[in-house]
Amino acid sequence: MTEQALKEVSNWHESVPSKPLHLVDFLKEQWAARLADLLATLPVWTRFCRIYDGADSDRAVTEEEWEKSPLKWARSWLAGGSNLEKALHSGVLTDRNRRTLEQILAFSTLGGPLTAWLSAATGVELDDRGTFELAAYSAGDCLGEHQDRIEERVFAVNFYLDPHYAVGSGGRLGYRNEEGEVSYVDPLFNSVSILPIQKDSFHWVEEFQGVGRGRLTISVGQNRARGEG
Repeated sequence: MTEQALKEVSNWHESVPSKPLHLVDFLKEQWAARLADLLATLPVWTRFCRIYDGADSDRAVTEEEWEKSPLKWARSWLAGGSNLEKALHSGVLTDRNRRTLEQILAFSTLGGPLTAWLSAATGVELDDRGTFELAAYSAGDCLGEHQDRIEERVFAVNFYLDPHYAVGSGGRLGYRNEEGEVSYVDPLFNSVSILPIQKDSFHWVEEFQGVGRGRLTISVGQNRARGEG
């Protein structure tokens, strides 16, 4: 998180119309490698399969039902909340990976350096309590169009940590802004995307076409501080 990156975020936040920001080589190489190892060996993933259920809703289904449905909305591997609590306290992680998970949680949530840095760069006072989730994709997985319009959400931050990801293997982050302009982000290893969350903008993940469990991602939701306009 260099001074140059701080300036890029500040300039991006002031730009109109909105668009995603993509910063490459964002973390120190050693730190990115440790996070990649954590996600690649994580033993507590949950399969997430949902189909459209009406104009503005979706519902959970089995993987078999998802495969047969013409109304596919999302399928991926997720780990958050109770999964990560289990990983931290059940002994399923190596000591090194447990420390790595503790460090990334402290870095990106509970008012840690990421929140402070993003607040300083954008001038938006952010709440200490963001959201934190790990995600991965297998061949055919995707995430349908959505907004994340919850709890005063203002930014969605995604760290991409798959060292084997290749451009052209799908899994791009798509974004449509308030003027209908569409842009894409390739989830390159050790890059980060920052999305502005607005009422007229939408984002999604294209179908992943890689081999194995890939497109390893740490997703952090940043919310406006309570009481701030």
